[in-house]
Amino acid sequence: MLIQGDISKATRNILSHSLGLSRGQNLLIFADAGSVSVAEAVAKGARELEIQVSVIYVFEFIQESFESWERLPHPIEAAMQEADAIMSCLSDRPEHLDFRLRILTDG
Repeated sequence: MLIQGDISKATRNILSHSLGLSRGQNLLIFADAGSVSVAEAVAKGARELEIQVSVIYVFEFIQESFESWERLPHPIEAAMQEADAIMSCLSDRPEHLDFRLRILTDG
Protein backbone atom coordinates (compact mmCIF):
# COMPACT_ATOMS: atom_id res chain seq x y z
CA MET A 1 0.00 0.00 0.00
CA LEU A 2 1.30 3.46 -0.91
CA ILE A 3 1.55 6.04 1.81
CA GLN A 4 1.16 9.79 1.28
CA GLY A 5 4.94 10.37 1.14
CA ASP A 6 5.32 7.75 -1.60
CA ILE A 7 2.49 9.29 -3.63
CA SER A 8 3.98 12.77 -3.27
CA LYS A 9 7.42 11.51 -4.32
CA ALA A 10 5.93 9.66 -7.29
CA THR A 11 3.98 12.70 -8.50
CA ARG A 12 7.06 14.94 -8.18
CA ASN A 13 9.02 12.41 -10.22
CA ILE A 14 6.34 12.28 -12.93
CA LEU A 15 6.07 16.07 -13.10
CA SER A 16 9.77 16.93 -12.97
CA HIS A 17 11.38 14.02 -14.76
CA SER A 18 8.80 12.36 -16.98
CA LEU A 19 7.08 15.57 -18.09
CA GLY A 20 10.08 17.87 -17.58
CA LEU A 21 8.02 20.57 -15.88
CA SER A 22 9.36 23.22 -13.57
CA ARG A 23 8.09 26.16 -11.55
CA GLY A 24 5.81 28.52 -13.47
CA GLN A 25 5.02 26.13 -16.30
CA ASN A 26 1.50 24.94 -17.18
CA LEU A 27 0.13 21.41 -16.85
CA LEU A 28 -3.21 20.35 -18.28
CA ILE A 29 -4.75 17.15 -16.93
CA PHE A 30 -7.67 15.30 -18.53
CA ALA A 31 -9.66 13.22 -16.03
CA ASP A 32 -12.85 11.21 -15.84
CA ALA A 33 -14.82 9.36 -13.15
CA GLY A 34 -12.27 6.58 -12.88
CA SER A 35 -9.28 8.85 -12.43
CA VAL A 36 -10.34 11.71 -10.18
CA SER A 37 -8.11 10.60 -7.29
CA VAL A 38 -5.09 10.22 -9.59
CA ALA A 39 -5.70 13.60 -11.21
CA GLU A 40 -6.07 15.19 -7.77
CA ALA A 41 -2.80 13.68 -6.52
CA VAL A 42 -0.93 14.95 -9.58
CA ALA A 43 -2.57 18.38 -9.29
CA LYS A 44 -1.53 18.61 -5.63
CA GLY A 45 2.02 17.67 -6.57
CA ALA A 46 2.03 20.30 -9.28
CA ARG A 47 0.90 22.98 -6.84
CA GLU A 48 3.66 21.96 -4.42
CA LEU A 49 6.20 22.48 -7.22
CA GLU A 50 4.56 25.80 -8.17
CA ILE A 51 3.46 24.42 -11.51
CA GLN A 52 0.21 25.93 -12.77
CA VAL A 53 -2.35 23.18 -13.18
CA SER A 54 -5.74 22.93 -14.88
CA VAL A 55 -7.97 19.87 -14.91
CA ILE A 56 -10.60 19.14 -17.54
CA TYR A 57 -13.18 16.57 -16.48
CA VAL A 58 -14.55 14.59 -19.43
CA PHE A 59 -17.66 12.49 -18.91
CA GLU A 60 -17.28 8.97 -20.24
CA PHE A 61 -20.35 9.33 -22.48
CA ILE A 62 -18.55 12.19 -24.26
CA GLN A 63 -15.48 10.02 -24.80
CA GLU A 64 -17.66 7.15 -26.01
CA SER A 65 -19.68 9.23 -28.49
CA PHE A 66 -16.68 11.14 -29.89
CA GLU A 67 -16.04 10.40 -33.57
CA SER A 68 -12.53 10.22 -35.05
CA TRP A 69 -13.33 13.02 -37.52
CA GLU A 70 -14.56 15.44 -34.83
CA ARG A 71 -12.59 18.39 -33.55
CA LEU A 72 -12.26 19.08 -29.87
CA PRO A 73 -14.28 22.02 -28.55
CA HIS A 74 -12.47 25.35 -28.91
CA PRO A 75 -11.95 25.90 -25.14
CA ILE A 76 -10.20 22.53 -24.91
CA GLU A 77 -8.04 23.27 -27.95
CA ALA A 78 -7.09 26.64 -26.46
CA ALA A 79 -6.16 25.06 -23.11
CA MET A 80 -4.02 22.48 -24.90
CA GLN A 81 -2.18 25.16 -26.84
CA GLU A 82 -1.33 27.02 -23.63
CA ALA A 83 -0.10 23.93 -21.78
CA ASP A 84 3.58 23.05 -21.49
CA ALA A 85 2.54 19.43 -20.85
CA ILE A 86 -0.67 17.43 -21.10
CA MET A 87 -1.50 14.40 -18.98
CA SER A 88 -4.33 12.08 -19.89
CA CYS A 89 -5.88 10.19 -16.98
CA LEU A 90 -8.80 9.02 -19.09
CA SER A 91 -10.49 5.66 -19.44
CA ASP A 92 -8.57 3.01 -21.34
CA ARG A 93 -11.73 1.44 -22.73
CA PRO A 94 -11.48 0.78 -26.50
CA GLU A 95 -14.67 2.74 -27.23
CA HIS A 96 -12.98 5.85 -25.78
CA LEU A 97 -9.94 5.56 -28.04
CA ASP A 98 -10.99 8.19 -30.61
CA PHE A 99 -11.18 10.87 -27.90
CA ARG A 100 -7.80 9.91 -26.41
CA LEU A 101 -6.19 9.84 -29.84
CA ARG A 102 -7.53 13.32 -30.61
CA ILE A 103 -5.92 14.63 -27.43
CA LEU A 104 -2.62 13.00 -28.35
CA THR A 105 -2.60 14.20 -31.96
CA ASP A 106 -3.81 17.73 -31.23
CA GLY A 107 -1.69 18.19 -28.10
